[in-house]
Amino acid sequence: MDFVNKDADHIKTAIKLFLVNNMLGINSSFAAEILLYAKIYSSTQLSKLNEDEHQCVYETMRRILSAASDEGGRTSECDLNG
Repeated sequence: MDFVNKDADHIKTAIKLFLVNNMLGINSSFAAEILLYAKIYSSTQLSKLNEDEHQCVYETMRRILSAASDEGGRTSECDLNG
């Protein structure tokens, strides 16, 4: 699974910037959390990711966003007022 076409202009883009700029609903904090759990440095270029890393980012992204959706917001947020 590849996030991008290998011929695309943004293959030299850092993975975190790609997620924030091209994936709907992913802001900087979500991107950081996704990459933390996927164990990929945020500055890694898209072209440097292998197939397994692409798959790991994709699966981690789905897990993080699903958990956030189930909780009604970010996965690290809590309601201080009860």
